[in-house]
Amino acid sequence: MASHMPPPRISDLPREERLDALYRRAANDRARYLAARTRRPGLLDRFLQLF
Repeated sequence: MASHMPPPRISDLPREERLDALYRRAANDRARYLAARTRRPGLLDRFLQLF
């Protein structure tokens, strides 16, 4: 088996890296939330756009 190192916990990082990781996580969560909220065009909508 390969020796797999888990990523370091955010609480174990130095202050600057910890803040960067928290901001990055918040931005990812916000992007995921907004992507889930936006309505994707359905199959019929996309089909009708062809004409």
